[in-house]
Amino acid sequence: MYSQNRRKDNTEKIILIMLVINYSFMIFSALKLKWSTWLPTFMVAVAAVSVVSYVGSYFDYEGRAKLNSILIVVCFVLYSMHTGDIGAIIVPFIAQTVLIGFYDIDGILLYNTIALSVIVFYHAVILKSFTLSSIDDVYNNLVPIGNAYLVIYYIHLLGVRRRRRDKRLGQVEKELKDAEQSKDDFMANVSHEIRTPINSINGMSEIMLQNNPDEKTRLKVENIQMSCKRLNSLVDDLIDFSDLRTGKYEINVSKYSVDSLINDIVEFAYVLRKNKDIEIIADCDSTIPCELFGDEAKIKRVVYNIIGNAAKFTSIGCIAIKIGYRREFYGINLVITVKDTGIGMDKHNIEKIFSSFNQADTKRNRQEGGVGLGLPIARAIIEQMNGTITVSSEPAVGSEFKVVIPQKVANQEPVISAEFDTDENVLAYLDMEQFHLIQMRDEYKAAIDNMSKNLKIPMHMCHNLAEFKRRVELNRYTHFFISYAEYSEDKTYFNELAEKENNVIVVIDREQEEKIESDSIIKLMKPLYVFSAAMALLGKMDEGRNSISTDNYDKFTAPQARVLVVDDDKLNLNVAVGLLKTFEIEADTALSGEEALKMADSEKYDIIFLDHMMPDMDGIETFRRLRKKNGFYFKEVPVIALTANTVLGAREMFLKEGFENFLPKPVEMSEFKRILKTYLPADKIIMVDSCAGKENDCVKTLQAKEQSPQTKMADFIDYKQGISYCGSRETLMKILKIHIENGDSTLDKIKQAYENGDWKNYVIYVHGLKSSMKSVGINKLSDMAKNLELAGKKDDTAYIKENNDAFVSEYIRVLDGLKEMFKGEDSGKTQRALAQLTSIQSDELSAIYSAFEEAVYSFDENNMLHIINDLNGCSYGQVVLADRTGQIEQKIKNSDYMSALDMLKKIIDELLLEGDDNA
Repeated sequence: MYSQNRRKDNTEKIILIMLVINYSFMIFSALKLKWSTWLPTFMVAVAAVSVVSYVGSYFDYEGRAKLNSILIVVCFVLYSMHTGDIGAIIVPFIAQTVLIGFYDIDGILLYNTIALSVIVFYHAVILKSFTLSSIDDVYNNLVPIGNAYLVIYYIHLLGVRRRRRDKRLGQVEKELKDAEQSKDDFMANVSHEIRTPINSINGMSEIMLQNNPDEKTRLKVENIQMSCKRLNSLVDDLIDFSDLRTGKYEINVSKYSVDSLINDIVEFAYVLRKNKDIEIIADCDSTIPCELFGDEAKIKRVVYNIIGNAAKFTSIGCIAIKIGYRREFYGINLVITVKDTGIGMDKHNIEKIFSSFNQADTKRNRQEGGVGLGLPIARAIIEQMNGTITVSSEPAVGSEFKVVIPQKVANQEPVISAEFDTDENVLAYLDMEQFHLIQMRDEYKAAIDNMSKNLKIPMHMCHNLAEFKRRVELNRYTHFFISYAEYSEDKTYFNELAEKENNVIVVIDREQEEKIESDSIIKLMKPLYVFSAAMALLGKMDEGRNSISTDNYDKFTAPQARVLVVDDDKLNLNVAVGLLKTFEIEADTALSGEEALKMADSEKYDIIFLDHMMPDMDGIETFRRLRKKNGFYFKEVPVIALTANTVLGAREMFLKEGFENFLPKPVEMSEFKRILKTYLPADKIIMVDSCAGKENDCVKTLQAKEQSPQTKMADFIDYKQGISYCGSRETLMKILKIHIENGDSTLDKIKQAYENGDWKNYVIYVHGLKSSMKSVGINKLSDMAKNLELAGKKDDTAYIKENNDAFVSEYIRVLDGLKEMFKGEDSGKTQRALAQLTSIQSDELSAIYSAFEEAVYSFDENNMLHIINDLNGCSYGQVVLADRTGQIEQKIKNSDYMSALDMLKKIIDELLLEGDDNA
């Protein structure tokens, strides 16, 4: 529409200029031939009307065209009446007719036809300026007049044909737009339909991981999550590719933190290489401005695609990520380089990798999957951000991608501004011979050198263990950096060094953590880069991650918060409720917008999570009705849009409607946590580390809130430490119960090994006890076990014999204390078993199973728990059902519904079988 209006405007402008010239010639002729003075005056007025109507935009395009056509033919008729020769009139008339034809309006040439007929009649009848008495008269007069009529007809035909063509083109354009809109609607619906089950699977996986499954189960669940993310990434690629092709892809500029960007990139790379024998080497400039203006999500998308491509085609060696910058007049150029030691490419294939649906070597690498959209999308996004991407590669050597993205600076402070003590002195031992590729050695050396320069701390490198030991003896160092390979060379030496120096830092993979024997050693998870190294040097390591601590990542709970989740899919509701339980939030749920509005009337919620696509009343309509309700609460309650539709414009649409924020499905736990922390009232958020400096008060509060009167705080447990290590009170309680169950057996093993002088197994048993007791806050027993372990490793049997009895006595005291702590629970079970219970028959058991089965297949967790709770208040014959159903409730809470169903089936079968035997 815009281009069509622009074309009409240009056409009208040209016609108006030519008409003014035409008027000028007629006015000049009238003045020269000294015609009546009113005629040139009239023509000047007519020309002025034409110009003013255009400049003032009076009438529409068609109205002005008809006005100008009428005015020019009137002037031309008047002009022709003062001209005695009709032949002199025909040629300018034809020119004026062609000019009017450019308006391309149906029927407008009728004015010219009428004008020509008037002129011919006037000259033939009134002026008698020509006759048809001879052949020459016919040729000289009739032929030009006939040609004038033919020109009018030809221009009319051309206009008709052009308008028909434009009409057909307009119809085709409309059909194309309709098809494009249909495609967008299809993509949105497909995105929603695919993301909904992905969200369910991913959410259930997240809930299972939150419940600390065994290692085998955890591996399977993580594989499920990885497959979900891969499928979700494919959907994103298809949608983004479509948006980029149609020019609808937008860059959303906002302020973001560079440390978050870098941490996410490095962590993504590490997770991606999990199943491959490759190293991730990160080299980050610590002087990058800490906050920039740009589209962080798009930048991560680009880098993730490049790293993903590198991981696909690298099976051995390393992926080196370098993040730096260059100062520019507008801010900085963010420079990100990804280099790999993969299969590489020749020049011909380099030209192909940025083509859509293309891979450089499909036959050789088809097993890696993908549809060949990652790199084309990355380049298109970078170009939209006015950046550049270059690639260099060599077959069998590797590839290097370099991305340069202009960014404005929001905060000039460097991303790491920590000041280290001037006497910091680091000794590092890295055996480069463990890396077979020269490229890996070079990348590691460059990264370590840059890290030392960035942190402005001297770092002395050793190349073998003998050199390391010699330097330790000769000089004083504040910190010692080694990797697991170096630690394995002489574990005893490094364990003892850690006991003396307390600053031995071992860089390890996640799965190597349990192999570090000394608790005094600081474990730094790979990949090592400037952020994690800075934290280790500052003594601010955060358990389980390498990122610099920020408020956004602090753990918190909100047990007093009121949250409503609205979704028409029960499974999605279960996922959301399960995630909220991580924060001790008991959420209300609604299956429709209408139900949500009724619940909002009766309860004041702190946050409402509202699904977008719901039948009858969608999320937007529900939101509008909520905001129209009378009362301050309905105008201010934070409403977060939940949607699986993340095509272009979704976020803007929700924010324009007035939603506080937008949470895409599948829900990412970190984003979910950010939303909760941002929009929940501050007075309802309880930080996990809020006990700092108030330990006694905090312990009392925890006791009062979370412990029954019978479960008094034992003097042998640091309750706060136990919760910190275990992550939650529930997990701590579970582990303590396991210690009660296994304690007597472990104690017997220790006694047996001591009596047999089996010091090797003795050390193994006390080592295990040392770690397990430390993890639940039983520090005294852990320290005693640690000393006995060290004595065993040094073959100091005298120390063991002198202290074993005290150790055993302390262990017995701990076990007795733990049993006393849970005595209240056992007493409660006994009382319940002795209480009057409802007796049920075999047919009722079958009915209960059927109801439970229906609840399982409906993913109705609340109903499952309700059925089991009712069952716990019953007996079957002489059997107290609560004694057999204890694990079912836990399986339900762990979202392991099918196992719960199988267990209930097994219990019922056993009960029926026992009933038959008794009969």
